[in-house]
Amino acid sequence: VIFTDDLTTARLVSKWRPAVPIIVVTQLEQVARQCSSFFAMTPMKVDSVTTVNEMMPAVAEFARRNNLAKLEPGDDESDQVVVLSGMGMNMVGTRLEMTTFIFGDESVQLVKPTAYLGKDTVTFKSTKVGVDIVCAPVFTVRKTKIV
Repeated sequence: VIFTDDLTTARLVSKWRPAVPIIVVTQLEQVARQCSSFFAMTPMKVDSVTTVNEMMPAVAEFARRNNLAKLEPGDDESDQVVVLSGMGMNMVGTRLEMTTFIFGDESVQLVKPTAYLGKDTVTFKSTKVGVDIVCAPVFTVRKTKIV
């Protein structure tokens, strides 16, 4: 799931042709129309975006309704959703925040029982590494000595 009002991040993810669908949550009709031009992108047009935690139930329902993901509790599968959004839900820009949501009762088996209370959704956030850094091309320096 990618929250964006420009397709920069979504295009970077689509470039690698993931085996799972990419749900692009956007406020702009133009961005929603452009999603059909890229691999595995499905647009979800919304009127306003609040926070990732508040938007995820609507995104999960959208995924179920369009047969993009089952996200069913009790099916013995760990239904994980990776969410990319701008820092502080900024819809434009390259500073990204990555969040992983685990749906269903199976999340109890994935997390060690240290301080986990057994809720249905677990959230992990990482702001140190963004998709823009991971997907950026790496240029190696040629170390050939010419005599």
